[in-house]
Amino acid sequence: MKKTIAILLGGILLQGCTSTVEKPKLAENQYNSFSAALVAVQKCVASGYISPETGAFGRTYTIESLNTWNFDSQLMDGYIKRDFANIQLSQADCNTLAMSIVEKRNQLAARNEQMRQNAEAQRDLENSMPKNTTCNTIGTQTFCNSY
Repeated sequence: MKKTIAILLGGILLQGCTSTVEKPKLAENQYNSFSAALVAVQKCVASGYISPETGAFGRTYTIESLNTWNFDSQLMDGYIKRDFANIQLSQADCNTLAMSIVEKRNQLAARNEQMRQNAEAQRDLENSMPKNTTCNTIGTQTFCNSY
């Protein structure tokens, strides 16, 4: 059970965002996965096995991933209540969860840094290109074009 939870948590945390117009319907096994992830984060923080900051990132990543699906929130609440009563986690389980959360955070930070560098390189390229301006005067009006 513990290995299954760790695998499910890792899959949820490392899952990317979808860009479909209509959200796909959440299947029953996915309710189990998301519920287990949310409960595990909460229980690991409550037990002191992971920091509240890491837990907050884990919860945010899980909820962001969950929100890419069409799901019944009351049904999800039922799964979460069930899992709170049934899931027991060890320090090792929480360490695995924390590692997945930190890995996701590092991936996002690297992607954001790459995007920032790309935008900066684009600006530098645009600014370094020679600019030519041609002006024409017709009567009292002057028209200028830069390229």
